[in-house]
Amino acid sequence: MSQMSARTIRDDLDKGGMTALMGSAARGVHTLPDGIADNYAKLQEVLDENSDRFGNLQGWQAEKAAADHLGKMYSEVYGGNCDRIINEHLKPALVRYLDEFRSNMQTAGQYAVSTDLGALLSQPDDVRQSHIRLMDSFADYLALRGSWEICRKRNSSDGTGTIDPDGLASPLAEVANLPDLVADWKLAFAGRKAWPWRGSAHHVRLVWLLSNGADVWLPTGQEQDRTWQRYNPNRRAIAA
Repeated sequence: MSQMSARTIRDDLDKGGMTALMGSAARGVHTLPDGIADNYAKLQEVLDENSDRFGNLQGWQAEKAAADHLGKMYSEVYGGNCDRIINEHLKPALVRYLDEFRSNMQTAGQYAVSTDLGALLSQPDDVRQSHIRLMDSFADYLALRGSWEICRKRNSSDGTGTIDPDGLASPLAEVANLPDLVADWKLAFAGRKAWPWRGSAHHVRLVWLLSNGADVWLPTGQEQDRTWQRYNPNRRAIAA
């Protein structure tokens, strides 16, 4: 019987998104159920303390402990448990993120998306700092969307869990009411027409969306299905 490899376990955690999920939680981007965080931490201790120089676990006790922690951790991210993470941990984090973004957007005012550095530098410190925070906000947003995608992929057999043909990359999976805001959103998504916001920077796009009543969200598969069906009532759904 071959030995369990700490290196292989860590590679699997990376490929499966667990390392990224835990990293975002450690940075305070969002929370996670205690069962994931605790068992992940205990697993790392087992791997660190019981691996030889080749990366193999030493002793059946260490192998059993690693397997137990892996099993408990993954049980928290299978099936409906991932919807629970989305609903109870990621969605509240998105609300906090958007509240902070709106606050900075309000303080920055007309300079929220300004590229006139000369004019910006002449503004009060709170305006300049809010502008900087808006520009720096992409990392946390990207981490939130990344954690959402990891959960959605683990909650389905096909990696999308939705009848929406554009899957997790669908604009409807990011902005629930986008068709009400951008008439030609399908053409823009296909690259055949320009989006209404000026520039490709995250904060520029999000300022436009929030200023125009966008419902930015992190939907479960069922929520994305209902939204897709709402805007595509005459299209036959593709079974997920």
